[in-house]
Amino acid sequence: MTSADPAGRRDGAGAGAARAGRYLDVPLWPWARPPDGPQHLPRRCPAGHQLEPGQLQETPNQDYGVRELVCRHCETQPDGSGRWALVDPSVDAQVTEDRVQPRRLQLVVIPPTIRAGVGLIQLRWGTTIYGQVELSLCPIDRCGLLLDLHVEVRHRRRGVGRVLAHAAAARGTGFAWSANPPEDPGAAAFWAKIATPRAPASPCSHQEAAGLRIEPRWPRWWEKP
Repeated sequence: MTSADPAGRRDGAGAGAARAGRYLDVPLWPWARPPDGPQHLPRRCPAGHQLEPGQLQETPNQDYGVRELVCRHCETQPDGSGRWALVDPSVDAQVTEDRVQPRRLQLVVIPPTIRAGVGLIQLRWGTTIYGQVELSLCPIDRCGLLLDLHVEVRHRRRGVGRVLAHAAAARGTGFAWSANPPEDPGAAAFWAKIATPRAPASPCSHQEAAGLRIEPRWPRWWEKP
């Protein structure tokens, strides 16, 4: 299986994400589109500024194939930032391999081969993988396991992990989630910023029957190095 065929990759490695022209110049922000109408704009930008009329510009991002927001408050900052591309993490916006578009940023679902097995959600631009989340959902016990979240090193701190976490949560709405806490300090800091599943990872009997026998690990973040 070659790197140009991301559907067969389950090792967290990106396919061509380091190629020239594939860098995420504009950071991402998850923002779901309501199922019964148009997508409303956020009231605050990701930096926390109140977005009042005249302080927000909305433009299409031709590279990503999504909408982009420009915060006028952020534009005045020394770093000149203030642009975010809105990525819809809802289940309706996630696509399967046969619906992947070659020049559009999309969340691609790779279902498990067996019930309650391991599946993937990848953030991709064509065959380029920026990151992926590995999860298991049992439809009988409504049990969700977050097994891994990986973002290619070159594309970290661009909102990829946050988008993937929201996509996993959307697919497992109403499920009882659990996960082993990350041991890496950087990963632990990331999870502290978003809704972290309870620890440790607790697979149900159907997930164990699917081959998920996980050694539980409890948080140790309070310990000093």
